[in-house]
Amino acid sequence: EAHHHEENAHAWMSIRHYRQQIGTICQGLVQADPAHREDYERNRDRYLKEIDEVEEKAGEVKALTAGEPVLIFHEAYEYLAEELGMQVEGVLNLDEERQVSAGELAQIVTAIRQQQIRVLLAEGQYGRDTAEAVEQETGCSVYYLDTLVRGEVRGDAWIRGMLQNLEIMKEALGG
Repeated sequence: EAHHHEENAHAWMSIRHYRQQIGTICQGLVQADPAHREDYERNRDRYLKEIDEVEEKAGEVKALTAGEPVLIFHEAYEYLAEELGMQVEGVLNLDEERQVSAGELAQIVTAIRQQQIRVLLAEGQYGRDTAEAVEQETGCSVYYLDTLVRGEVRGDAWIRGMLQNLEIMKEALGG
């Protein structure tokens, strides 16, 4: 892959990696409880089939996003941007403990102008002030995506969240 994710634990933001995680979980359940193997495998297969809709939507969005330069204000979106064929020009991992210096902000603004970046992906809970300042200074559009780690606990939560993220990406690039 173009980027290495040794320190980025948000693999579920990649459809491909998420599918692998589901398979790994199924294998673990079968090992722990072989008597219910058929149930686990049937559920895995059913869920993987539901993810096909997400992959189809991602394909539509990739047609709009492939090659697009992007800045990211949360490392989780690096997986999604790469899956959509975007050129990740920088990642600034913002969280409750991270403060952005004036120098970093100046570098971000310079990168946006030099590389004609028109999309910045951010997480609404952290870094909103920084993202809004960058948007105001550069005219770059900020889009807030879900990291898929909070919210209602439902069996279809990942699918719904990822479809919403993809819809936002589609809107971001004029689709």
